Amino acid sequence: MLFSSHQLDLVQDLCQDVVIIDQGRIVLAGELAELRATAPQRFVDIRYLGPAPDWSRLAPLAVAEAGKGQARLRAGPGTDAAAVLATVQACADIVSFSYQPPTLSELFRQAVAA
Repeated sequence: MLFSSHQLDLVQDLCQDVVIIDQGRIVLAGELAELRATAPQRFVDIRYLGPAPDWSRLAPLAVAEAGKGQARLRAGPGTDAAAVLATVQACADIVSFSYQPPTLSELFRQAVAA
């Protein structure tokens, strides 16, 4: 079965294999779980109570998105998630913390930027 959509969050939920085409050429293809797992970049998602922590204390992580009570930080390979958690816990009341591979949308942006 073939499913085509620009709603990549929906594609991520429904599909096991993906092909990303940019300007008529295939820029990324394969099993979604494998593509996500082998991507060098990781993301730290944090939900917290109170004022925002000083994200610069987490360098070399970079803020990808931030809003009231939540942040998504871009992490490189080899990031020590436990050390990041300890640093954030020292300055914020953590509600949730996750360390995960990029979403399909993030893989798409990376693939078409190359």
